[in-house]
Amino acid sequence: MTTKALPMCRYGAKCYRKNAKHLREFAHPDADDEDKDETKSSDRPQSSAENNNELAAEEDRKDALSSPAAQDADDDKTASSGPGAKRRKLNKEESKATGPADFIKQKFLVSMPADFFAVWELAKVVCPENPSDAFESANDGRLVGAFDVLAGRFESKETELSDDDYLLHWRFAVDPPELQTVLVSRRGHYGYWRDSPDDAPIVVHVADDSEHFPKLTIVGDNLLAALNHLLTTGGGTKNKSLIEKMEAAAKAGKFDLQATTERTKARKKRVVAPTLHSVGIVVPVVDDVGYRPLSETNAVLKKTLDIIRSTDDETLKSAKLDALQEMVTYVQFANDEADFGMGLELGHDLFIANTPAVDNAAVQLLSVAYSLLKRPQFGTILKAHMPRRRRAQLSVLDDN
Repeated sequence: MTTKALPMCRYGAKCYRKNAKHLREFAHPDADDEDKDETKSSDRPQSSAENNNELAAEEDRKDALSSPAAQDADDDKTASSGPGAKRRKLNKEESKATGPADFIKQKFLVSMPADFFAVWELAKVVCPENPSDAFESANDGRLVGAFDVLAGRFESKETELSDDDYLLHWRFAVDPPELQTVLVSRRGHYGYWRDSPDDAPIVVHVADDSEHFPKLTIVGDNLLAALNHLLTTGGGTKNKSLIEKMEAAAKAGKFDLQATTERTKARKKRVVAPTLHSVGIVVPVVDDVGYRPLSETNAVLKKTLDIIRSTDDETLKSAKLDALQEMVTYVQFANDEADFGMGLELGHDLFIANTPAVDNAAVQLLSVAYSLLKRPQFGTILKAHMPRRRRAQLSVLDDN
């Protein structure tokens, strides 16, 4: 089938639009042929030649993903094939042999801080028979995610789990790879936020009042602060005994219960862009190289994404997708000049919109950004998450 008679898409091989109508109306050159013609150079780190290789590799990764519609249809199914989906039955002695901290690092790709284990010790004091439910009296608070390793729940799982299953365990649709949920409640969920996989995390609260652009709030630099937020804010009857135990544990471990600490203030100074989820992004900037602002304001971008998600007017939707494609193109220019933060910012904004029509663009932007910023663990988490992003069952331990 020839496309010579068709007008050339102005975005060429970098176009992310996959709908049949667009592909029938416009020609798209092969990405490999386009890459051969690019001869740009730069003195900045990972300049255009290296970046083009990253983009070409990302095209291959993107093609491996199903369309958003197909993804949604398969969300509740177990992904048993594809990269990262290696399956095997858990050796019940495995976590004991390596220790829970090492086991969590191996399976969840991040190290857990001291406050994580301090909260578990507190939970065992509060509810020895079932520590995971120790904070149930506070808006049905429950310890989840990596805490299930400490609870021994993975050891009792009879069916085989894939590497992806661990990364998906209690990962909400709106949780970017930087966020690791460990506490859920009727008031939303809490998790560790790491700007880079090896960073000491802060803790954020994700409101559950919206599936699109939910509000993320930094509540401290440790999980005791998250418990403090859960136990002492939001109205309702306060469990004084539980609050006293939490305060004692925080004092013993020298954990600050305040939302604003020296560490959160230091991070705030490093944030280069607020993003639509408000937590912001942190990337290295040296001699003004590392980040450049998006071509549109947050307000304009959010309105564009809202229209793409909600409109039934295909002409209007197409126009907004064209505007979004132009922003993606600017990111590619920024990557050529080592301003990797621009793509990370736009990727986060598209991700938090939680809109199937822009899922592929979010994957493209974030995968390249994580690679260029040398944050491969986040790329692995993203790749595991997106095909099953909107699954109904968040706990892989409860899957049938």
